[in-house]
Amino acid sequence: MADVKEINNDPSPMYFARPSEDDMFLWHFTIRGPPKTDFDGGSISAYHPEHWQPAWGIRLILEALISFFPTPGEGAIGALDWKPEERKRLAGLSKEWCCSDCGRISDLLLPIPEGGIDVSQSTFKDEIKQLHMHSGMVTPEKPEGKKSPEKPAAVPALSDEISSSSELGEP
Repeated sequence: MADVKEINNDPSPMYFARPSEDDMFLWHFTIRGPPKTDFDGGSISAYHPEHWQPAWGIRLILEALISFFPTPGEGAIGALDWKPEERKRLAGLSKEWCCSDCGRISDLLLPIPEGGIDVSQSTFKDEIKQLHMHSGMVTPEKPEGKKSPEKPAAVPALSDEISSSSELGEP
């Protein structure tokens, strides 16, 4: 599988990922909390099924998830808008979590290189920007001298453009 080969040939200190030994479509991953955020020093392991596209590789998905860490939840379904102190406390505790298949997740991550990590220099910057746009979290360009808006502007979902009604209600 190309994703496994790519991750093995060029591992990242920001995440660890591998498919299950029994099912190549079931992946376990660990993401390091992005530097200079409330999640710095922590890690997360999860199953994240939303918005899958067959053209996306594992690296793009993981780097996109990392980019969403500092995004304010602002009441979105499933979002947790916890105070910075609580985020930092939980990030610290997360290092000790142990996956029954992979072991202690913080042991899976590569050491942070000297000089740190610059997550803004992702190979997938353009793709990640598109994912933020589809999520409705886009900060509009501000004219010079104007104050930035306090909340990101919402972008209509593709389904809104196709149909003005929804059986499920608001996204």
